Amino acid sequence: MSEVGAAVTACGEAAHAGAGALASAPAGVIDEALRGMAALLTQAKGPLLAANAADVAAGQRAGLGAGLLDRLRLDEDRIADLARQIGLLAAVPFPPGEVPVRDLPGGLRLAERRVPVGVIGANYEARPNVTVDVASQLLKSRNAGVLRTGGAALRSAAALFDHVIVPAVTAAGLDTSGISPGRGHRTGPPARADPAGDPARQRCHHPRARRGGGQARGPHPRARRRRRGAVPGRGR
Repeated sequence: MSEVGAAVTACGEAAHAGAGALASAPAGVIDEALRGMAALLTQAKGPLLAANAADVAAGQRAGLGAGLLDRLRLDEDRIADLARQIGLLAAVPFPPGEVPVRDLPGGLRLAERRVPVGVIGANYEARPNVTVDVASQLLKSRNAGVLRTGGAALRSAAALFDHVIVPAVTAAGLDTSGISPGRGHRTGPPARADPAGDPARQRCHHPRARRGGGQARGPHPRARRRRRGAVPGRGR
């Protein structure tokens, strides 16, 4: 297995180890973590903007087009909008875990259950806002996941995890291994422009990264209504 493959596998195993706790987390705890993310986005805008400025500068040196640079760029207005969206998500009521469908002959009852998928892999382009979007959606759906952004946004993604996502999840009392950043990859010229001291070079060094027997899976979150029993110990 390649170094990159080993790093992503370690992140998947870490997420798998935390998936059970996240799947059973109370709704109030999940929403507390989301509200914490919204607050920290504003409070930590200094280091977030600094990391993003470094990504944008590296992208400019690498010759990224104007459209790519615009999608890469964060500013105070965009951060405020991200915080507002996460606040709205936290206010959305959780759907019932089980919905009756109809009664069947013989006294049987047909019901639809909603259960988390387990571990979801998300691989997306260099857009820092997507890191927050995906992490918040994973939390709200009680799914664990591994997030891998494009190489041009690695510094921004690392800052979002270090200053927003991980502190908010920790403060809410959730296991931080449930959502892991896939920092063990490099794609595109911007990531190669500064090979020394790049925080995005860090691998997924979570204490539980080598403990879980599963591999990261990648179904879309909407599949959770069709996939029953995907989380160990939770099913029909």
